[in-house]
Amino acid sequence: MNATGLPVIAIDLDAPDVPESVRDFHPILFKDGNEFRCILGPDAETGVLGRGQTAAEAMADFDQKVSKLKKNPVSGDDVSDFIQHRHI
Repeated sequence: MNATGLPVIAIDLDAPDVPESVRDFHPILFKDGNEFRCILGPDAETGVLGRGQTAAEAMADFDQKVSKLKKNPVSGDDVSDFIQHRHI
């Protein structure tokens, strides 16, 4: 995703409470209004998007969605393929 113009929030990848999927895939974390979003991919429709009222909730939601994609990959989906190849 192109982060130009977005209020991107730095993620401390060494923090013990950061989910493994966030450490592995380095998604973008930003705040949109009152909601935090954690995204990997070109946009919210075709990427993996975690949402939450806090940064931790957004990262946890992202982690759950990545876990589902690891278990049930989507054939021909670029983001799903990326996750599968990085996961191996």
